[in-house]
Amino acid sequence: MNNKAFSESYKNFVVNLFNGIEKGDLEYIYKGEVTSTVVTNILDLAKLNLNDIDLKPLSSRIYFILGEGLQNISRHQDKIDGTTPSDSIILISKQKDTYNITTGNLIRVDKKEELEEKMQKINSMNIDELRYFARYIRKNYTLSEKGGANLGLVEMAKRSGSKLIYGFKDYLPNYSFFYFTIELDLKNTKPTDILIIPKNEYRNINFLKRFHQTLADQNIYLVFKGDFHQNNILALFDILRKQMAETVVSIKLKNVLIEVLQNIEKHGDNLHEITDWKPGIVTIHQSEDDFFLTASNYIINSRIPQLKNKIDQINSLSRDKLNELYRESLLDFNQEITAKKTGLGYIDIRRRSGTPLSFDFIKVDDNYSLFFIQIIIKDKN
Repeated sequence: MNNKAFSESYKNFVVNLFNGIEKGDLEYIYKGEVTSTVVTNILDLAKLNLNDIDLKPLSSRIYFILGEGLQNISRHQDKIDGTTPSDSIILISKQKDTYNITTGNLIRVDKKEELEEKMQKINSMNIDELRYFARYIRKNYTLSEKGGANLGLVEMAKRSGSKLIYGFKDYLPNYSFFYFTIELDLKNTKPTDILIIPKNEYRNINFLKRFHQTLADQNIYLVFKGDFHQNNILALFDILRKQMAETVVSIKLKNVLIEVLQNIEKHGDNLHEITDWKPGIVTIHQSEDDFFLTASNYIINSRIPQLKNKIDQINSLSRDKLNELYRESLLDFNQEITAKKTGLGYIDIRRRSGTPLSFDFIKVDDNYSLFFIQIIIKDKN
């Protein structure tokens, strides 16, 4: 076990993210470049979960508002000296009686005052005024200009019936992060004449600011948090697959990632013993040409000794012995021998990455712990 792979600050960061996760939260956090492809994949990911009984009455409105919010980032995120704007962030969550969409993206400081004036103008209107304003924009602006006129923000306020909550955080002398959240009330779904003040108001904005800073402090450039069932895994993998350029090291990373995600889906546990619900967190950060992929999920304490022994065994093997064990495990059809079957995914991760697996456990209570595993994907092995 290599405890040095997990700093105390990183472990505390993950524990805090897991605290309060409940079935139905539908919480997804994404940090990275927001391209049209990423927008499509996140919308597909959200669509998978909009059949939830609490969300069905508002599913079309949620889908529209989420799409507008993501497109808003894609259109208006700025770049520093022409570099890729990889620091955009998206948080989607269902919290009790509300559905929340919170985003953050980089803008130039000279846009800040104009943007704030537009947000204040929208928040000052009632629903009828917003309808008239939306028609005015469509009639008097070209298709490309409508984005600059912030038609999307107008439509989000109109369809949600909620004021737009926003905030800024200075980043560099000429840049600032623009954070924005919109909230849909799942309990009171009747249309209103005026925009209501969200129940959570600035809570999501303040959380996202702190969380965004933590990601920067931990040097994390991509993070996924959510329910890792099979359909979500495919959508998450597609986001990363289309985002990263095809290189030797990125191909290794993608192959290892799919194994890690499937391991959470197959072997992860949850605190409430709910079938087909596998909460997990996956983070990726890059150091020069190497990638560090870290995953965490709940595990029943009684399974820890077996898992520890299995990974220790895998780490001790040479490449040839590892390949031999992999072939034996594939051909092991004795269903009573579960240790090899359980370890097959870790064997394959070790083979594909070419580096030892670092892991650790944090006890949650008498029944469960958080399991951490980190894989280093080197450009040259």
